[in-house]
Amino acid sequence: MQPTLLRTPKSGVKPCSTGSAAFLFLNNKLLLERRKRYIMPIVKQLTVLIENKPGALADICSILALKKINIFAFSVADTIDTALLRIVVSDPTSAKAILKEAGHTVLENEVLMVDMPNRPGALAESTRQLSKARINIEYAYGSVGVEEGKGIGILWVSDLKKASEIVGEWSKSVALSH
Repeated sequence: MQPTLLRTPKSGVKPCSTGSAAFLFLNNKLLLERRKRYIMPIVKQLTVLIENKPGALADICSILALKKINIFAFSVADTIDTALLRIVVSDPTSAKAILKEAGHTVLENEVLMVDMPNRPGALAESTRQLSKARINIEYAYGSVGVEEGKGIGILWVSDLKKASEIVGEWSKSVALSH
């Protein structure tokens, strides 16, 4: 389900109170800066081990929301009794400390944050560029973009730096052609 988003003059996009997702896109400086350079940013991703039960995701999102930490993208992979929550947030250092303090196991790694148009074929085009460069995508997930018509892809790849440059150049060519 896609959250209902509101545009605000100062902070970009944020969810309506009727939206059920925990997307809070109040700080889009990172997104604006990376578009100028056409290099996709390598960002910190947190992986949190949570119980596979009703309310577990809501509890994590609430803890972060209380501390004004925005969730840019998330993915949940379930097992029998536990789940792996992968999140990209506005302040990974604070989020990691807060979640550990709350008793959660938290791992940190770097992933590629890809800004792409929300249209048929965009994901195919961007991932084809990585394939041509022999870069393997270990896993991926997506999110609603800050701007209307945009999406965000989170990719864990075999060569982050090279992938950042390749997908950045693809993004530049897409922006120039539209």
